[in-house]
Amino acid sequence: RPVGSSVFAQLPVPGRLRRGRLRRAIGPPPPAPPPLREAPVPAAGLREAGVELHIDDFDAINAIMRDAFDPRYGEAWTPAQTVMLFDLPSYFIVIARQQGRAGAFAAWRNVAGESELMLLACDPAMRRSGAASALMAEWDRQCVGSNICDQFLEVRQNNPAVQLYEARGFIAAAMRSDYYRGADGQRYNAITMRKSVFS
Repeated sequence: RPVGSSVFAQLPVPGRLRRGRLRRAIGPPPPAPPPLREAPVPAAGLREAGVELHIDDFDAINAIMRDAFDPRYGEAWTPAQTVMLFDLPSYFIVIARQQGRAGAFAAWRNVAGESELMLLACDPAMRRSGAASALMAEWDRQCVGSNICDQFLEVRQNNPAVQLYEARGFIAAAMRSDYYRGADGQRYNAITMRKSVFS
């Protein structure tokens, strides 16, 4: 079963998001996509955590990406890779904000009854705020609503995020050797994790 390519990455986005998907525009892409003014996506427990979830724009995602990942490990996508998230209808993106500030986002794709978490990024200033858990809960909620059977993700071995995923019911399914390449060329293993939505 294919689990996908790399996890945890500049160009204007050719179109505009609506309900988490990109509606392609005809003609060349605009120089910069305007931020969207859409209502927060409802999800349980967000008010208690002080987090609101929004479908939002390309610039916010890349700003979070820039601060969220340590370049030593090679987990971040480049902005050019991030364009893929906006350019395919099977991809969904949600941003978490606190007090109006975008500080975390999740991106996933749904294919043939399976959903893969492609990216979960959280600004260091927003960690331990409930944002990552809120985004995971929203992914769960949307998987249930989309009749997804299984969820997958990949995470660097020894990444503290493994504890978050285990707490949400994910289990290790496979190990991918030398999956990430850090800024200094060092390689790091990735763990493929899986959870059954309706177990």
